[in-house]
Amino acid sequence: MDCPEGRPLRLLVLFIHNHLGGAMTALVNFVNALDPARYQVDLLFYELKGQVEGIRPEVRILPPACSRGHLLAKALSPAYLSNYLRAQYYLRAKGDRLLARQLRAQQGCRFSRRLEGEYDLAVAFELAWPFYYMMGSVRAKRKLVWHHNDYQAIGYRFDWDRPYFDRVDGLVFVSRECMEKFTALHPGYREKCFFMPNLMAAAPILARAAAGQPQLPFALARPGLNLVTVARVSFASKGLDRMVGVLTRLREEGLLDRVRWLVIGGGHDLPRFRQMLAENGLEGQVQAIGPRENPLPYLPAFDAFLLPSRNEGKPVAVTEAQILGLPPVVTRYTSAFGQIEDGVDGFIFENNDEALYQGLRELLLHPEKLAAARRAVQARSYTNEQEIARFHRIVRQVLGGGEGGG
Repeated sequence: MDCPEGRPLRLLVLFIHNHLGGAMTALVNFVNALDPARYQVDLLFYELKGQVEGIRPEVRILPPACSRGHLLAKALSPAYLSNYLRAQYYLRAKGDRLLARQLRAQQGCRFSRRLEGEYDLAVAFELAWPFYYMMGSVRAKRKLVWHHNDYQAIGYRFDWDRPYFDRVDGLVFVSRECMEKFTALHPGYREKCFFMPNLMAAAPILARAAAGQPQLPFALARPGLNLVTVARVSFASKGLDRMVGVLTRLREEGLLDRVRWLVIGGGHDLPRFRQMLAENGLEGQVQAIGPRENPLPYLPAFDAFLLPSRNEGKPVAVTEAQILGLPPVVTRYTSAFGQIEDGVDGFIFENNDEALYQGLRELLLHPEKLAAARRAVQARSYTNEQEIARFHRIVRQVLGGGEGGG
């Protein structure tokens, strides 16, 4: 594992910015699992928003790639203005938020500083800016890019990323199902695709959940179905808006008073979501309280973790909920059956509004099913720190020119 010179591998990990979310949790768990005797880790963000919490002191956090000087140069650049207008066109006229993000990320690389020195290995821990910047502005013997989502389902433009995929040394997928879908569509990359799940450790999750006793914005329904969601409020991916129709139908059957739903998270659709709740008279049963620095202390009070997503990769929030003893209640996404044993330690509904309505109605009418799932989830272990061994194997293969497939 060590370099031939007998020193630790020089490893650069790139990420967009420190924020609340599953990818950030996965990043912290990943770098903390790397043995300092094997890896000398530098961590580079495009921008930093406050302190980076929870990362062990051996990891060196570099100054952000985008400084105030770079931001000023960007604002005054005709090329930036042209690209900004193009991104706004895709965002506003076409409603394509991801394509706009790809455009902005490529442009952001032009106004990010170049790194000095060379690394043995560079890891772009997500797509967009970390990937583009790594491929254009980082000197490293080998380069890997992480995939946290179902690439095709979320709408990235493959033709834009293909030149980068052609040159990168490995594509690492946190979901085996997502990797299989990608390689089925793009078989030419099969030999350099690897599987490595997000690392999950119980101790830090339990500690964060115990760090406070927050006041809930409503009284829980006893008996009833008390649901909590921790997610970005983005209708296109997380599907929170579809719950408005579901809850309205439950009200027509006289079942709504037995439901409570707490939504924790920010996002561009949060104002619209709150408006929808108010317009449909759901504020007594549903509260969207916005982002919280540490949402985990809210979870233990609830019966189940709800994720009505339209598409997902392999959400960290689901595993966090399982570790805290909450059965997940989700709409079917690419990796759902890899995370949840349907009907045993959670529930997977088909990914449409009718199935979501029928599934929640069933849990309301038959609370014994959810009670059994709670017992099952609390009896299982969902940690996997040992999976860091997969990364060691990936490193050996890419540095030695071996095959992928993870």
